[in-house]
Amino acid sequence: MKAGFSQDYPATLDRLWQVFGQPDYPHRKYQAQGITAYQVRKFDAAPDHISLELERTLSVPLDRIPAFA
Repeated sequence: MKAGFSQDYPATLDRLWQVFGQPDYPHRKYQAQGITAYQVRKFDAAPDHISLELERTLSVPLDRIPAFA
């Protein structure tokens, strides 16, 4: 299953690239949130893209999962 979202940030594109393009960014983000059940499967940052493949385990009650999932 793939999911996507859009979000606005109060920073320049150069600043966002500088932050999100660091390989340790996902680790720092999830550690700051206290999340430990995740694994970065792939991280690639280049001048024209940032690609992240992440696996995260969540505990979700079955009645909270949408029917399409």
